[in-house]
Amino acid sequence: GLDRLVEQLVNVKLQRDRLLATTPEGNPAFDPINRQIETLKESIKDHISGIKSSLQATRQQLQAFNSNFEASIRDLPVQERQFINIKRQQGIKEELYVYLLKKQEEAALSYASTLSDSRTIDQAFYGSPVSPNATLTFGMALLFGLMVPVGLIYGRQIFNDRIISDKEIKDATSAPLLAELVYYVSSSPLPLRAWNSGIIAEQFRTLRTNLSYLHDRDSGRVTLLTSGMPGEGKSFISCNLGLALASCDRKTVLLELDMRKPGVSKNFSLTSETGLTDYLKGNASMEEITQPSGVHPNLFIIKTGPLPESPADLLGNIRLDNLIDWLRFYFNDILIDTPPIHLVTDAMIASRFSDVTLYIIRQAYTHRSELDYVNELQAKGKLRNLNIIFNGVEMGARYNYKTNFNYRYYTVPDDLKRLGLGSALQGVIKRL
Repeated sequence: GLDRLVEQLVNVKLQRDRLLATTPEGNPAFDPINRQIETLKESIKDHISGIKSSLQATRQQLQAFNSNFEASIRDLPVQERQFINIKRQQGIKEELYVYLLKKQEEAALSYASTLSDSRTIDQAFYGSPVSPNATLTFGMALLFGLMVPVGLIYGRQIFNDRIISDKEIKDATSAPLLAELVYYVSSSPLPLRAWNSGIIAEQFRTLRTNLSYLHDRDSGRVTLLTSGMPGEGKSFISCNLGLALASCDRKTVLLELDMRKPGVSKNFSLTSETGLTDYLKGNASMEEITQPSGVHPNLFIIKTGPLPESPADLLGNIRLDNLIDWLRFYFNDILIDTPPIHLVTDAMIASRFSDVTLYIIRQAYTHRSELDYVNELQAKGKLRNLNIIFNGVEMGARYNYKTNFNYRYYTVPDDLKRLGLGSALQGVIKRL
């Protein structure tokens, strides 16, 4: 009953606190709640008083019983009580005596076990072991040691659904493979700036040269870069290809058309908030959104700007066509960085401007099923002049992938770690 009253009091107080959150305390609505709280408090006090009285009566009854028992004990004869005490002392001493006898026997047995009464008749000897068979054991271990690595290597190739080599690309699709870029390990997203003489820089220069054969004009060339899924290095290649083109005295602009997860402006650490979305909405001019990269005087960036709610609708704006025409007039190369074409339609919409399309595939990251999608794009002609770039290629035993690159020609020993090579391969190259 007391628990029920306390629970009611808590509920009423919670009701009062909720009312207090929206109503002043002097409101008449609090009067019945306050009276109910006071009533519950008085009921709880009365209930506690009743419990206390009951407990006190029980204590008095128990004290009376105790007094009766003590009086009965005092009434026992004195000699009987003395006999009981003597008997109790006898039991204690008897138990103690038995315990000491047990300890005495245990000590005697422990002492007897330390005295040896045995002697050696013949020296110990052994013959050849019957089991296990050493030859069979070592043979099985050798066989197991050979089969497990071979099974792991071939099993990984069988169950792996990622693209590992350029042969898989050439066999599965008719789109030409334009270039291969090695796996690059560095804190800088611009290897042409941070490591100007390495193999990755030379490969971007090779990509620049191969790209020139695909275009049928010398100025106003539009190149669109896309991929099938995020994380394949599209923005990385866009930034460094733009820097490679700018390095050979070609006025280049990099258009960040990925309006969902832009990455170009982060690579160049641009601080201006004005971008392409401002221009497409009529809030900025072409000159205002075209800003220097800060890395090379011939390289300019048009960043995305504030991210729009519906990028695909915004890309259909006629102002984007005017911007591309203006860029074709003032720049030699226009690079368009677009979002993954297999996920969103933005790249498909922007393909109407491109002269050449570069489709990025990353080693051990892109699924083989993406090659079927590339074939579909190639067959239906949805992307103009489609070419493939094989990115993030790791040489060595990890993927059992070999190439004809000569590391000694491109690389100095102190920069070998940027290629992600193993320590053993680094040592070989250093000795060479």
